[in-house]
Amino acid sequence: MLHLRKDQLAALARARQRQQDERTGADEPGTPGDAPAPPAGELILGCPRPGRLTRAARLAARQELQARLRPALDLPVYPAAAAPQARAEVPPTPAPGARATTPAARATTAGAPEKSAGSPPREKLALEVVVLDERDQPLSGASVELRNGKGQVLYERTGRDGQVRFEGLEDEPLTICLHELDEDAWVRIRQATLPDPKSRDQASWKSAWAQGGAPSCHVVVEGDCISSIADRHGFFPETLWSIPDNALLRRLRRSKNVLNPGDRVIIPARRRRAEPARAGWRHWLRRKGWPEILRIRFLTFGDEPRKGEPYVLSLTAAGGRKIEDRAGHTDGDGFLIESIPPDAATGRILLGAGEDQEEHELRLGCLAPADTVRGAQARLNNLGYPCGEEDGALGDLTRAALKRFQRARGLEITGEIDAATQAELLARHLS
Repeated sequence: MLHLRKDQLAALARARQRQQDERTGADEPGTPGDAPAPPAGELILGCPRPGRLTRAARLAARQELQARLRPALDLPVYPAAAAPQARAEVPPTPAPGARATTPAARATTAGAPEKSAGSPPREKLALEVVVLDERDQPLSGASVELRNGKGQVLYERTGRDGQVRFEGLEDEPLTICLHELDEDAWVRIRQATLPDPKSRDQASWKSAWAQGGAPSCHVVVEGDCISSIADRHGFFPETLWSIPDNALLRRLRRSKNVLNPGDRVIIPARRRRAEPARAGWRHWLRRKGWPEILRIRFLTFGDEPRKGEPYVLSLTAAGGRKIEDRAGHTDGDGFLIESIPPDAATGRILLGAGEDQEEHELRLGCLAPADTVRGAQARLNNLGYPCGEEDGALGDLTRAALKRFQRARGLEITGEIDAATQAELLARHLS
């Protein structure tokens, strides 16, 4: 459509009127050829008869009209059949954190073109951890932590087979650890690729738990020993026993597993350690200091070892948990040797068979130091010098038992718990 200004419309009207006058010859004499030229800025238009025109005719008429109007009205000339120019597409600026959507933007932001939308998703992988004890036996109930590079974690506890399996993992750097244990209490022993690493599940990553903590002081009660305390707090027993803060306790007690009620054990903050890992692999970890070894020697009244005697050992943990029975025979030196959990508290031994079978009660961790009355009484009773019902008091029965022991071992007969008697009790009792 052609748009004209107001002054242009007035000039067009005057031109039409002059053209009409020339045709009728009413205003000025002479022939139409003598008509004066229109003033500058005016144009005479011919009005064609109305009718249907083709598209090409209309386009040609428009071009002619534009060419005739341009000098007088200063109108722009449009090209005849100019094709529409392609607009340069400017990719939108992605919002912070949004993924690039065009190939150019992906190449700019990621450094390389991304896979097409039709490409398959990344394959998910699995990772397995096996936790063993010092005997290379599966350890149940161990808490395993898997952590990714974003600080997110997965936690799983081992089953009866000592294993956990983490599903739905990306092929990215990871770390594993036994997060409830101090760094000295476990070690990775080997690793190997999984036979079938594929996984269809999706990992549910979580925020990490708080780790560490401040040092604390544990007051010993009956039944406590360094092994049971270390197991309760996630330490290797030797680490807890050897720290400088427990130097006074080491001077007081000769054995880490023979403590007296009221003794104080300093518990330091646990130190975290993690091992690098990748999805698609199986990792074997070992819990150090687990299990403990129970050694009990059986002798005849003539101090001869009772070798080859059948036995059945029954144990109960501190929380009342029943521990599986163990059966066997004493060795050539009369020893019963069994691996037991550090939290084992009480037990019973059936020794021998038939009518001669004996029953012995056990109270693990309750043996007092040899320089105390209770410690001397316990060792005298175990060695066959009964002190009766006296417990912690140096009564007549205990003094009589001390004298019999001193006489049998060639010591000075005093009826007292002197240094020589203490040393002999320790040597004969083996603890």
